[in-house]
Amino acid sequence: MKRVPFEQAVEELVELYAGWTIPPEKWRLCDGGSLRLQGYDIAKDYDRCVLNTVIPLQDWPWELKGDYQGFLGVFMIPPKNSKELDEHCRFVERTGFGLATHLANIDLSQIPSIVHELPSGRQIYLQKPESIVVIYDMLIEEGLNWGEMQVKTHLELVQEIERIARQRREDALAGKCRELLSKHSM
Repeated sequence: MKRVPFEQAVEELVELYAGWTIPPEKWRLCDGGSLRLQGYDIAKDYDRCVLNTVIPLQDWPWELKGDYQGFLGVFMIPPKNSKELDEHCRFVERTGFGLATHLANIDLSQIPSIVHELPSGRQIYLQKPESIVVIYDMLIEEGLNWGEMQVKTHLELVQEIERIARQRREDALAGKCRELLSKHSM
């Protein structure tokens, strides 16, 4: 599948969410995409072809069925047979990027973020690397991963963040990574 340039996909994501009445201040770009836009060239970036976002439950424009009280979690797409689901599918086909929209029972102020300006001048919010490390630790500690392979993937990504943080002399971040890796024997 052919992919558009990364920042073009992010620009199109901004438009997609805006059409669903989810403006940039109501969501965060997370994980690999967030790191990429902050200059972290992650060699083992498992999210290289997926845009991961977090949206608070109360900002999801459609009715939710079930109990979504967990901090992180639910991967969501628009309702079946809706115009918005068709738009979601066209976005994936057009850009070549998957879209993993995670709904969370949080206030976005709980996710340390930075503002990033796209080439168009639009601003979006990126999850800070420190926050990614903290959330991965929480996911591992609370058993919220989808199995050993995901734990391994998260730990490998933290190793990469640590490597880059050391190169950039971001000692506090590198220390936080080392602490998590030591705690989980890697």
